[in-house]
Amino acid sequence: MMRTFAFAVLCAVASVCNATTFYVSTSGSDENDGLSLGTAFSSLARAVDAAGADEAEILIAPGTYTQSAAVRVEAPLSIRGTGAAATNVVLRNTEPWQHVIT
Repeated sequence: MMRTFAFAVLCAVASVCNATTFYVSTSGSDENDGLSLGTAFSSLARAVDAAGADEAEILIAPGTYTQSAAVRVEAPLSIRGTGAAATNVVLRNTEPWQHVIT
């Protein structure tokens, strides 16, 4: 029983460790690969699209981002702010099951 539990925990940790991290910055470009702050995307929608059906983490640099189109999240996704100052990610629901990042 303990071995099964330990195996399950190791699998869960390995899954999180294998998640791809994408970056979003106001100075980025959606033509970039989004895999570092230097090659960050400029929109959250592009980062979510790049994540696709894989587990991913999106780190958003300080700034103001507006997303007017629906964004479909198809897998576990972590969205966090970066930088020294506290960064808030605000989701505003405009229609049932659709969210806009403002």
